[in-house]
Amino acid sequence: MKRLLSLFAILVATTFITTSVTGCTGYDFGGSGIKPTPPPEIIKDIKYYEKLMKESESIIADFVYNINELKKLKNDKEIFPTIEDYNRVIAELEAEQASYQAIVHDCEYQILNLQTDGEFNPTEKLQAITYLQNELTQLQKELTTKEKYSDDYNQSELEAIKVQIKEVETILKTLLG
Repeated sequence: MKRLLSLFAILVATTFITTSVTGCTGYDFGGSGIKPTPPPEIIKDIKYYEKLMKESESIIADFVYNINELKKLKNDKEIFPTIEDYNRVIAELEAEQASYQAIVHDCEYQILNLQTDGEFNPTEKLQAITYLQNELTQLQKELTTKEKYSDDYNQSELEAIKVQIKEVETILKTLLG
């Protein structure tokens, strides 16, 4: 019973984090299956991206804290009966953390893009490439883990990540080309 309560607490904490960001930003990164209404037009406001980045960084800090707390419980057989259970929980939390890190890097790129009206000087171009490469790395990390534990995710969520990866790769090719 104690194990079930502990796992329930972890689930509630993770769900709260995902739900609060979904509600604030209009994104469905938690895989709840409830798709938010997309914004009516492309948002081109630096303050929007700054706010989204700040919210995402706060959530990342929560993930880091929660993952570190769970790592302390690695050998608690009531919470993690097997090492596979432990590895799966940590990996899935890290995948969710990676999705928010990708949001941060995308916000960095979007802010730079808006500040320069998409016309980058060589220094800004290098910075944009760095932001996009970091975003791509985080998206690939998220996808790899979610594909490994694909029974916990619906196919449309995995496809959405693949689409994001292709979009970032396309922008990178344009900047590098």
